Amino acid sequence: MIERQAIAVYIVYMGALPSKASYTPMSHHHNILQEVVKSSSVEDSLVRSYGRSFNGFAVKLTESERDNLAGMEGVVSVFPSTFYKLLTTRSYEFMGLGDKSKQVPEVETNTIVGVIDGGIWPESKSFSDEGIGPIPKKWKGTCAGGTNFTCNKKVIGARHYVQDSARDDDGHGSHTASTAAGNKVKGVSVNGVAKGTARGGVPLGRVAVYKVCEPAGCNAEGILAAFDDAIADGVDVITISMGGGVTKVDVDPIAIGSFHAMTKGIVTTVAVGNDGSKLGLASNLAPWLISVAAGTTDRRFVTDVVNGDGKTLHYEYREDRSMTLTCPHVAGVAAYVKTFHPDWSASAVKSAIMTTAWAMNASKNAEGEFAYGSGHVNPTVAVDPGLVYDIAKEDYLNMLCSFDYSAKGISTLAGGDFTCSEKSKLTMRNLNYPSMTAKVSASSSSSDITFSRTVTNVGRNISTYKAKLTGNPKLSITVEPQTLSFKSSWEKKSFTVTVSGKSLAQISGIVSASLVWSDGTHNVRSPIVVYT
Repeated sequence: MIERQAIAVYIVYMGALPSKASYTPMSHHHNILQEVVKSSSVEDSLVRSYGRSFNGFAVKLTESERDNLAGMEGVVSVFPSTFYKLLTTRSYEFMGLGDKSKQVPEVETNTIVGVIDGGIWPESKSFSDEGIGPIPKKWKGTCAGGTNFTCNKKVIGARHYVQDSARDDDGHGSHTASTAAGNKVKGVSVNGVAKGTARGGVPLGRVAVYKVCEPAGCNAEGILAAFDDAIADGVDVITISMGGGVTKVDVDPIAIGSFHAMTKGIVTTVAVGNDGSKLGLASNLAPWLISVAAGTTDRRFVTDVVNGDGKTLHYEYREDRSMTLTCPHVAGVAAYVKTFHPDWSASAVKSAIMTTAWAMNASKNAEGEFAYGSGHVNPTVAVDPGLVYDIAKEDYLNMLCSFDYSAKGISTLAGGDFTCSEKSKLTMRNLNYPSMTAKVSASSSSSDITFSRTVTNVGRNISTYKAKLTGNPKLSITVEPQTLSFKSSWEKKSFTVTVSGKSLAQISGIVSASLVWSDGTHNVRSPIVVYT
């Protein structure tokens, strides 16, 4: 057998699964590899096959084999499997979601949060199934937690893609899972300080564990496999708190997995660093994700410390720094909203969270919305947003048409006949996103910038909303029409927002404003950001 040189693991992404019932992913993947891998057996080369929620496989290839595979029929992309890094009791109370907040227990107990992370400690009190009923009938997953791992009516599913168990190595996965959907645990404290009840966003919700991380990191092929399983298993929300993406939709496992999750109505929250899109600012890469930056909370602990010389020091510890792993908090909020509206699309849930967020003070951060997005989540208001900005799968595909993706590749991604045309192309600016963002330059400052949006009434059947603009006086903004009248629930109304070209000449750096649609009860706020 000829020795193969410079072998690395690549992910071969093949878009949506073919609709024909006779299609067998594993068999097809073997046939493809038999044409490409000449000097080794397919069994030795194939790392894993994806075929439950989308199509593709991970395989060991040489560079020449990779190039040959990339040009084959039905292959959207071939990219290397890279490594990703894993990025208090009062946090939910601080966000307004305390023990006295309203709940829908019979629906909450039917809500399943998929945690793609480093596993959990199943014996933790946060994962106790006390007070929780039978496993939801919609669950299609399994408990395959491996060595020393057991499930219950709280932790209803477990899979591992590294090591021999879904058990947590360092506490990270247990932390994120309990933050999103941990059961209530009373009397929790840190050495007797800050005693309270620890809880997740949906304490009665279920947890499905997908361990893709170990101390060395999290590999891309495992992340994609977890998405493949979680979608097919029937989760409602996916939380993934790790850094390393998101890049382009056809070469990034989080973007790929979350796209297919979105088509099934599953909300995905992902942690981002300072260079990613924040909650409320659309990314050109994967706007179906809820991208979450760090948040803050308001706790402060004061004590006296005595050193060896007997001098007393006044020590103050503030918890108004970045909250650890804010991403699972937003996953918990998304799951909370889903308990009130289980039939809402992923984009409707995202819109509700964004448009009801508390406004932040732009003067305290030079990066403005690029630092904090739409604002600070407000869960109890998000369940009744009044209006939502809904986005269909076809809208995302039309948006991708305006980028450098091939029409053939987008059709494969869509899982059927889909044609990109000049008429159907949708710019990122006009995607029906709950925020409005535009980059300008000196050469474009003489023309107006227009955003087109459509809102759906999810509040009272008969209601009238009026537009209110707030923000920087440097921006000259108009809304047409200024009043939206609805006669029924789920009725849609369209409007345009125009930023005057004359005001654009004054732009330097980041300038922001807000559009608020109000009916006297609901205030549906969207950031408007123009930057150079």
